[in-house]
Amino acid sequence: MMTKIINRSVLLLLIALSSCNSDDDQNVTSIEIPQSITINSSGLFPEGIVYDDVEKVFYTSSVNLGKISKVALDGTTTDFITENGLVSTLGLTIDKQNRRLIVCNTDPGFGVNSTDNTLFKLANVLIFDLDTKDKLADYDLSDLVQGETPNLVNDAVVGGNGYIYVTNSVTPAIYKIDPRSRIAEVFVVDERFTPIQGFGLNGLVYHPDGYILVGHYDSGSLYKIPENFTNPDEIIKVELSEPVNTIDGIEILSSTEIAVASNGAGEGLDRVYRISTSDNWINGSVIGSFDAENSFPTTMSLTKDGLYVLKSYLPFLLPNNPNQDTLWKEYIIERVSF
Repeated sequence: MMTKIINRSVLLLLIALSSCNSDDDQNVTSIEIPQSITINSSGLFPEGIVYDDVEKVFYTSSVNLGKISKVALDGTTTDFITENGLVSTLGLTIDKQNRRLIVCNTDPGFGVNSTDNTLFKLANVLIFDLDTKDKLADYDLSDLVQGETPNLVNDAVVGGNGYIYVTNSVTPAIYKIDPRSRIAEVFVVDERFTPIQGFGLNGLVYHPDGYILVGHYDSGSLYKIPENFTNPDEIIKVELSEPVNTIDGIEILSSTEIAVASNGAGEGLDRVYRISTSDNWINGSVIGSFDAENSFPTTMSLTKDGLYVLKSYLPFLLPNNPNQDTLWKEYIIERVSF
């Protein structure tokens, strides 16, 4: 399958090159992502973003409407996936090798499609073909942890071996999905991941040295877990040089640097932190930050033009917000400058 995909890509590239002169080629490669992209879509409330460097578009999820949207570089927003069963979509990631979009579908109770049957029960991971929009797989993770546990699948990442790792924010668990065998199982359950005030595990990234870095939202803690994890003692809490209020989305910048989106109720708490390590993520040093200006930054995506963060304005969706009846209309994807 992989050989066919590579051969097809090479063929398309040769055709494209043969039909373009040098000026055209220069114009194509010089496309730059703007500093800021405004999404005008009333009530969308996106939580996850990911950039597709093939199509040159961002994909966003929607806590409120459940759908997946495609955002062009000029901000034009169109529906990409709107199928039944999408309640609140959160984390998104792209399996670049196979051109697949991986979506976390769950129900925190804030969306228009929320029901008593799905509230903190729904825990699905869906996989879509980026080129055809066909649904390739739908994994139900809701009953994998023993006992009657609540569910809120939040973020996903593709590991080096092709496995997909998924966090649960209200049960202290990470799942592992094998797309080849179509088997989903529990990767780890650990009491250290238990929520303190409501949210536990959130964003996660895969490190090329064979481990996962995952954030705990409430505590602002960062953990390192080997892919071949077998013993709880192998889970390391990364010691940060200074406190981080919360950890929402995480993006890997290099083998020694990550970016962390942090948000909360309070002036100056909405920031993106740049964190580095010199000892393979035993310790982490905060070496820079970006003020997200009370926008509730959630997730990020690294592109050829830099790191972009989603300003989600999610608190305007919450029931206790005095302006909840006036749905927010504009959301921002902005380049981060540390």
